[in-house]
Amino acid sequence: MKKLELETQAKKIKNQQGFTLVELLIVLAVIAVLAVLLLSAIPSFLDKQHATQDLKVANEIVGAVGKFQNDCGTEPTIIGGLYQSTYATASYTEN
Repeated sequence: MKKLELETQAKKIKNQQGFTLVELLIVLAVIAVLAVLLLSAIPSFLDKQHATQDLKVANEIVGAVGKFQNDCGTEPTIIGGLYQSTYATASYTEN
């Protein structure tokens, strides 16, 4: 009986299969390709994010110019003039 049990265990061990070297290399190649695709997409994502941020800043500048025109009745000649409008100084002096 022991011989039969040993043969059965040997067959089980023989039938067990792990990953072959070729399969592991294929998986590593797929991971490398996906990593390259991801890394190549990052700069365009950052460019879009910077463009969105630039648009927000531009809209804030347009709003500040509009407020300055309402407060002073004229367009600002320098950027520093935007901070000298009565609207901006009134909010700081009230606090």
